[in-house]
Amino acid sequence: MEIICDREYPTPRNELFTNWYEHYSHQVGETLADVPSFNLTFSEIEVSARAIIVRTATSEAFNDIRTKLLSKIELPKGTKLPPDITHCTLARFNRSLNLEEAIKLTQNIPCDITENITSFKLLKDLGPPTFEPKTMQIYNVQD
Repeated sequence: MEIICDREYPTPRNELFTNWYEHYSHQVGETLADVPSFNLTFSEIEVSARAIIVRTATSEAFNDIRTKLLSKIELPKGTKLPPDITHCTLARFNRSLNLEEAIKLTQNIPCDITENITSFKLLKDLGPPTFEPKTMQIYNVQD
């Protein structure tokens, strides 16, 4: 869930992050402390002209966490709301690719990836311009 994403803000992103870090870190930690560990199975490969992702058919666990977080925190003005799908991006493309060909190449690849979710990370600098993610905090869920 992006909180401060790659958008134009009246305040620089680093300053926004500094101003909001304690509030978010506390609320995220408090919310995740009540979440039991769970399994998440990625079962679908999806191709678009700009990316290839794997997604899960069931997003309830993440959607519940997002709902709890959004009830406790205020997103900075202009921040997009999180998606209601649970996915992992495998590849992003600088230029659009031939979508028809990419779909043909991936349509018969089996996808059955199960992850046991035991922690979450608060990351900084995940996107442009640096693409050098820094882990700011790790939040463990219940065993």
